[in-house]
This record gives sequence, structure tokens and C-alpha cells, in this order.
Amino acid sequence: LLHNAELYMEAVKHSEEWGFSFKDHKVDWQKVIGRSRGITDKITGGVGFLMKKNKIDHHEAHAKIVSGKSAHGPAKIELHKPTGDYYNGTGGEKIGELMPKNR
Repeated sequence: LLHNAELYMEAVKHSEEWGFSFKDHKVDWQKVIGRSRGITDKITGGVGFLMKKNKIDHHEAHAKIVSGKSAHGPAKIELHKPTGDYYNGTGGEKIGELMPKNR
């Protein structure tokens, strides 16, 4: 989306000096957002592939660090069912627990 906005602003600012004339310039938001989603899906898929290839587990959940690593044991992380949006959700019922080996 940011790249699209930059291109749009460059075209609007410099179109005449570049020899372009846009009488009725319009933005097709469905195409703009669709392109953005397509790029995001491609990047996400690539990262997912690399994680799988390198045997990195992926857990779709809200995580809560319950305790840090100490002399008494490893760190402990609770996984909760995702609720709300990605950034502001709090997590619902507990669905698992992780105890990372490293750190």
C-alpha cells in the first residue's frame, strides 16, 4: 500500500514534467488492496515454507509468558485461543503450553 501511495504521489506531482496528462485520475481501491493482499500472501507463504523447511513450529494463538527460565526450570509460555484482532486480542481458553529448550 505504501509503494502504491508513493507511485501515485510521484505521478501526480511530476506528471506534467514527465509529459503525462491525467485529466480524470482515479484510484481503484479494490485493485490496490487486492495487490497488497497478494504480495502479503506471497511473503507469508515464503516465510511459512522456510519455517517448515527448518523445522520451526508455528502456533496460531495468543501467547503469554508465564515464567522465565530459572535455576528451577525452563521458561513457560501459555497458548490461548485467538480472540479479537491480531494486536488487541487477549486470547480465550487455554489451548496449550510451550517450554522452549533454548532460552
